[in-house]
Amino acid sequence: MKISKTCLAIGAVCCAWSTSPSALASPPVMEAIESSQEDQLNFLIETVNINSGTHNIEGVRRVGAMYAQRLEDIGFTTEWVDMPPEMGRAGHLLATRSFGDGPNILLIGHIDTVFSPESEFQRAERTDDGIRGPGIVDMKGGITTIIYSLEALVKADALKKGRITIFLAGDEEDIGQPISQSRHKLRELSKTTDYALGFEDGAASEIVVGRRGISGWSLHVSGVQAHSSRIFGDQVGAGASFEMARVLSRFYKEVRGPSGLTFNPGILISGSSILSDADMKWDLRVQGKSNVVTDEGRAFGAIRFMSDEQYERAKQQMSQIVADSLPNTSSQISFEDAYPAMNDVAGNYQLLGFVKSIHEALGLAPASPANPVERGAADISFVEARFGALDGLGVTGPGRHSENEVLKVESLASSTKRAALLVLALVDMPLPQSAEPEARD
Repeated sequence: MKISKTCLAIGAVCCAWSTSPSALASPPVMEAIESSQEDQLNFLIETVNINSGTHNIEGVRRVGAMYAQRLEDIGFTTEWVDMPPEMGRAGHLLATRSFGDGPNILLIGHIDTVFSPESEFQRAERTDDGIRGPGIVDMKGGITTIIYSLEALVKADALKKGRITIFLAGDEEDIGQPISQSRHKLRELSKTTDYALGFEDGAASEIVVGRRGISGWSLHVSGVQAHSSRIFGDQVGAGASFEMARVLSRFYKEVRGPSGLTFNPGILISGSSILSDADMKWDLRVQGKSNVVTDEGRAFGAIRFMSDEQYERAKQQMSQIVADSLPNTSSQISFEDAYPAMNDVAGNYQLLGFVKSIHEALGLAPASPANPVERGAADISFVEARFGALDGLGVTGPGRHSENEVLKVESLASSTKRAALLVLALVDMPLPQSAEPEARD
């Protein structure tokens, strides 16, 4: 028998199961999931038909109350974590239950969607490809997966140890500011988390082992306004437009390059007068003439990064470039931290070993790691689980964030079975002796 490095790292349970995948398919748990498939689908549709756009505070809380009731029915203690009224966010649902000694497992999702009450896309409907509905994949399907996988485990009396914590954010699609406050509770939970599992969307075979972080950056350029005939002279210099072009050009030539690092300038504006709407950060208007040297320029963009270390290096490089201004100009850059990176560390790949065995046991497509460069930011990035984290464990379907968002119905059952078996595997496995990250194969 060949014993993989993954098995040695995770423990004997993984080795036993990876050699006999059929042992994973616990009949009582599978029967509980299969017997509740119709109820699960109906419950999902019921939640989809209630608008919970991020800024619909009443709607987010209403859907959250539905989730809380289902979790309380299976013995979880729930708490609604309020946000200050000035943040304009509904808050978060927190649910916990201890089954005995064992690992602390954190399950993560979000209640809100990108669809406001004013959107024409409000209700679920069956299509030839599945069920179309606002937020049905991103991510009410993922939350339904969490709830029904735990219901099956409780009904089958399969959980004998471990502590399960569920964090369902109310503002993932438009995170409340300041982030230090809106994600304070999640950061606190991170301190005692052994394993973290995120249910943000899903794929037939790819499992998320890493996600890029994202932050914002703002460039403000100043120059000397004058008649265009005087540009490049000693008293006028280069003007704001050339200074902004210099900065962006050097960003492209000198900062671009490391895998996964991108810094798109989404908004560029330059002129002799820039007017802004105090209530709308991106509502900018410019005045100027072709025969006037510009005295102001602004650029706004996002920076995505593979690790916090890569982010810090990029910030340092960009700041140094900004400081090297053209004659009679000046530039300042600022950064607005948002989501950290979910680092693709060894522990994540070790957990992937469990998922591979589960996929084989359930007859699903072979599981493989998703490319972190292709994954957006998510709340799991705020969690530094001691022994590993995975994301993308939710349902599958095309058209997320659009009116063509469609659930592949068969993925609801398969993702629920996968989640139940993964939680069961983790609570049954002895915790590793050390939390030190190991080098990946």
